Amino acid sequence: MKPLSSKFLSVGCFFLASLGITLPAWGQQPGTSQLAATNTTWVSLILHPVKDAATLEMLRAALKEPDPVVRELALDALAIIRDGVVPRRVRPPVPAPSSPETLRSTNTHTLVDALRGLDAETARRETPLLLTLLHRPEAVVQEESVRAIQRSQITAANSELITLLSDPDEGLRLAACETLAGMFDFLPRPALTTAMVRRLELDPSSQVRRVAGLTLVALHDAPARDALLRLLGHARGVTRVSAAAALGTWGDSELAGALHPLLGDPADLV
Repeated sequence: MKPLSSKFLSVGCFFLASLGITLPAWGQQPGTSQLAATNTTWVSLILHPVKDAATLEMLRAALKEPDPVVRELALDALAIIRDGVVPRRVRPPVPAPSSPETLRSTNTHTLVDALRGLDAETARRETPLLLTLLHRPEAVVQEESVRAIQRSQITAANSELITLLSDPDEGLRLAACETLAGMFDFLPRPALTTAMVRRLELDPSSQVRRVAGLTLVALHDAPARDALLRLLGHARGVTRVSAAAALGTWGDSELAGALHPLLGDPADLV
């Protein structure tokens, strides 16, 4: 807060003196009684019967102070002088962190906080909005929208989530992959199988490939098994590794024979 002007201080001291309050000398620490009296000065000043030009000048000068609290108090004082004692202005309520209002905020930080605090019931009710947020330019908003969809098991986001599997952002791809994996029982299996196989074939992230492989294991049907067996012969070594790791958790000892040729794989990682 900037120092008050000498004119402001002189007017203030005049009114403090008129109210019987004496400020300590410069550098002197005020006593408890003086502090208590000073804290009530503004109320006494506002209610003082003499509303002369000096009072108004001091309050108008306070409207230019950088401190918003000082400006608000001065504005209230001027309103009381003009209109008499009136109820203090009621501040508009601040929306709850995950209210529909905050979900429509244009402030990225507010929106992300709202998405993180979103409960399942509200998320399902706001499904159209969440689907729209998946197309926002900020990756963090997209990812938190995906996580909200994941917590709420919103299967209507299926096609959008599959599209996000090809996003350049690794965190967003991982979030989409994990969300699809968590809803595998409620989604069309052919489309989900194709999407996960595609991740195993192309994705540069080992985390995304691991989740994709485990999703195929969770599907645990013939198309998923056959896709993993086929990927054991893929040109990319990391794809062969991910497919082998998934088959290792399949729980079928008969598949062990398919893994034996990989013991002589030229790629050290395999």
